[in-house]
Amino acid sequence: MGLGGRVPAKKDAVFTFNCYDAPNGSTARARIDEGPWQTMVHFKYKSSPIDKPHHWRLVTDTAKLSPGRHTIQAQVTWPDGTVVVEKETFAVAE
Repeated sequence: MGLGGRVPAKKDAVFTFNCYDAPNGSTARARIDEGPWQTMVHFKYKSSPIDKPHHWRLVTDTAKLSPGRHTIQAQVTWPDGTVVVEKETFAVAE
């Protein structure tokens, strides 16, 4: 789901994260605003025949969020302990 724009308010909103160059064995998690960290699962894009270890997905309930601007933060931890953090805003549609 592209960020910076509007996200639908629904129980199963999907956010994807691409941490390019993350090695095999990395883990990822995300949180919205200051909420709890949620594990992101590794997945393969349907449009790509190549399984890339740096793609993750979070399915979360955005219907619980108030309309307006929110922040999502993603954190990827590499096997060697390197931590990569990215943050972006999005708006929940009314």
